[in-house]
Amino acid sequence: MADYDWRAWDEEPWQLRYPGTAIGAETWVEVFSPDPDSGEMRRWIAAAQRLQTAERPTARRVFISHRRADAVMAQQAADAAHRLGVEYWLDVEDPTLQWLTQHTAVDAATRSTAIASAIEMALLNCTHVLAIITPRTSGSQWVPYEYGRVKDDGLTDRATACWTTVHPADTTRFAEYLHLGVVARGIEEVRTWLVA
Repeated sequence: MADYDWRAWDEEPWQLRYPGTAIGAETWVEVFSPDPDSGEMRRWIAAAQRLQTAERPTARRVFISHRRADAVMAQQAADAAHRLGVEYWLDVEDPTLQWLTQHTAVDAATRSTAIASAIEMALLNCTHVLAIITPRTSGSQWVPYEYGRVKDDGLTDRATACWTTVHPADTTRFAEYLHLGVVARGIEEVRTWLVA
């Protein structure tokens, strides 16, 4: 898995999008047809959730969770990971998600389940999650979901972190569950966490 570059598979058909070394790739191929529908995607999401406990990635890869409004911070985190030799997944670089945003003919149900399918595959193949938390995060449905998905056994976890511009004492904009992971207040603390 260490040599799997998810960005390099943008020319492949949907059902052949991931190499056999990716966790869940075999199931992905079994579930998806060349023209997938939302039912197939729902089956994939259910299968991916079962796969969570079956296998863990061996190469360190960080899933960067954020709202679109915080894309600049997310890119800074991705750049820091890259410079430190840490693999990462960032939605704005994912070819499948880029395709979905460019093809407006895809109906809303298929689009939302396709996004969830790509996110589930990324989460399966990541060992860490970094959530970007700013005042704009409030109301996000995806950030809390993604933050809680890559966890070691136990209540607290060093594999999850948040980079926040919100003071952790501000409980109206900083969720208490974020204290269960590492709280980084700047890019230097993010870099320290990435290599810890």
